[in-house]
Amino acid sequence: MRGGRVDQQDETTLNSAERLILALLGAVLVFVTAIVVIRVATPDENPIGLPEDRPTPGSEIELPISVADALDLAMPWAEEWNDEARLILVSSQFERSGDEPVATPSADLGWIMLSYAAPREGEEWPRVSILVSRASGAIYYEETLSSTVEPPPEFARSIGDMPVTAEQAFRIAEQVAGESYREGCEPSRRQAQVVLDATERDDIAWVVVYYDQRERAANDIVVRINADTGETNTDARGDVTCDVAGVLPGVVTNKPAVERVHLLVREHLDRQRAAVAA
Repeated sequence: MRGGRVDQQDETTLNSAERLILALLGAVLVFVTAIVVIRVATPDENPIGLPEDRPTPGSEIELPISVADALDLAMPWAEEWNDEARLILVSSQFERSGDEPVATPSADLGWIMLSYAAPREGEEWPRVSILVSRASGAIYYEETLSSTVEPPPEFARSIGDMPVTAEQAFRIAEQVAGESYREGCEPSRRQAQVVLDATERDDIAWVVVYYDQRERAANDIVVRINADTGETNTDARGDVTCDVAGVLPGVVTNKPAVERVHLLVREHLDRQRAAVAA
């Protein structure tokens, strides 16, 4: 890694199914990335500017910071990187603190990751990902990469205009599946991913992914909440009791897309591990 920049060599584009699968694989990808961030981030690896120059949330912002407020915070910083930056990915992790999350029912920890793309430069598209702490509201890391994989299109709608917020979607998912999924297994099921899926412009949804922290590569339950109506659709991989080991998610049926996205994720993780070793 040089100056926070990663060069990705895949020369094909992701289709809509692959983009959604890649979003759902965020649980395993970003977990490993977060470990690498802690170990390799240095002042020389801030691609936008010095950490002390990052925008900070005002006193009027309630914490944990919402996804909408995090977007308002991150967008000016992304435009410092490139004034034509466009939002292409919204992903977050909602996490309960402590070994007994039942005693702290509010998921007030975790992060929000916002990824932006810039116009094509030669054969590559520059991108930047900005991470915001939900607990403090602060931007604590950013990473750039340049990829030959064409990014998804910019979101057609403002996040703030959606009737159902990310936080509301999470609460809906909790009622539908999360609370019962965690019961009796709280220490291992403190985290959930909340991803905005805009692959279908007429069916924008928040996707809440539940997984057991002992088997991060498996999505146990996926709850899709329509961002306009709040209607839900739930998929589970089968037996998700606490004593059952995780397997690969049963909700993804496009095998070629799965294999291709796993390849992209694996290449990303290999680059991150190489950066640690260096």
